[in-house]
Amino acid sequence: MPTIPLPGCAPTPLAHYLKALGILRLVAEQADPHAAGCWRRDSFVLNTSLDAETLVKFFLERYAPTPVLAPWNGGSGFYFQEEKLKEIDPLTGKKRKTGRRNQPTAATAVVDCIKNSTEPRLALYREAILCAKNILIKRGLEEAPDAGQPKDSLITELRAHWSDTLVDWIDCVALLVSDKDSVIGCSASYPPLMGTGANDGNTDFTSNFMQRIATASNSSVTLRDHHSRTVD
Repeated sequence: MPTIPLPGCAPTPLAHYLKALGILRLVAEQADPHAAGCWRRDSFVLNTSLDAETLVKFFLERYAPTPVLAPWNGGSGFYFQEEKLKEIDPLTGKKRKTGRRNQPTAATAVVDCIKNSTEPRLALYREAILCAKNILIKRGLEEAPDAGQPKDSLITELRAHWSDTLVDWIDCVALLVSDKDSVIGCSASYPPLMGTGANDGNTDFTSNFMQRIATASNSSVTLRDHHSRTVD
């Protein structure tokens, strides 16, 4: 098989290491099930039936982003911000809030962008977003659930209704373990690398990823044209 060096995927820093694993996973799952890889002299080497040109074409034209969502997080794009008035509260020095959650954010905008898209490669993403929104409506959730049982219960229900791909995602960011003291019979624990369910403080990893997808989708035609000129 062709051997394709990827010098931008070194074993350090961690982000580059994870990038190499992501490339290997996507190629193996969506293009070449026999793909393998290793690091040689601080560069990841991909062994695949694809040649370099076909690998680039795969990511430009065929790659389907893995749907990752975190509706249990406040910054996930599933919850609007609380409306604010121009009037300042003399006690806090901040604008008064109305209690109505109707203000869109960059996160809610990108969720709606993907939900309303017609791009075939985002079909699983659309399906997962619609499923999540239906569950949130059924639960009457207008803001992220509190930590503990409310959050654990939502994660458990999403895991029961989402596709296998998203079940794998949940299992990466939230480990559901038996808990006899919980009403739902289990509780969630979180791997440190993924915060408390795909976040780093107020930064939601899934929203960040979806915003990058939207940016890439807007420039995909330009990228394809540039690749065609380069090949010619």
